[in-house]
Amino acid sequence: MMIGANIGSGERPFKSTEEIKWYNIDAVDRPGQETDFICDASVALPFECDSLDYVVLHQVLEHAGCGEYCSLIENCKKVLKSGGSLLVFVPNMRALANRWVSGRNIPEASLARDWWVLAMEAIKS
Repeated sequence: MMIGANIGSGERPFKSTEEIKWYNIDAVDRPGQETDFICDASVALPFECDSLDYVVLHQVLEHAGCGEYCSLIENCKKVLKSGGSLLVFVPNMRALANRWVSGRNIPEASLARDWWVLAMEAIKS
């Protein structure tokens, strides 16, 4: 079975499957949040070196302060097995800015749900 870490899981926990055991990690403990570990991933991760097949940073890097992302990426590299995958997703700020400038409404609730739609719009333009 492969093992993965969903760092910054927040309200988007990953469910384990027969193929992948997922660990959900966040820096903050919030009511209703499903996390396996609460930790600051830029300081350390609760895994042995070379132990994970996947590390996912889904809308996490944009929350890091200047220079903080470097230690976060290094910690991810440490826990990944050789040939493992680091999957990084960030909001497409260009698409968001284009929508704002063009006067298209961007409801707050839809940002998390529709960020990939904005990315596709930017690719097409």
